[in-house]
Amino acid sequence: MIAWLFAIPAAIVAAVLMLLAEIVTVLAFFAIMITGEYPESMFEFVTRVAVRMPTDGKQGVYQLVSRRSHAGHRRATP
Repeated sequence: MIAWLFAIPAAIVAAVLMLLAEIVTVLAFFAIMITGEYPESMFEFVTRVAVRMPTDGKQGVYQLVSRRSHAGHRRATP
């Protein structure tokens, strides 16, 4: 139960980072229109936030659910 409480601040941070990723994406659009290139630092930030964070978050939730569902499970003896 306590592990879910740690997920709340992580979700808030993830939401703020996703909002920042959207802002950086719009800024990158204008940078591409002006310079013709996607700035590498913006690309890395958006890639890390938009791809990696949701994946890591889903993995964490899966581990919490998996740990809970197998806690009372006993194997059948052959």
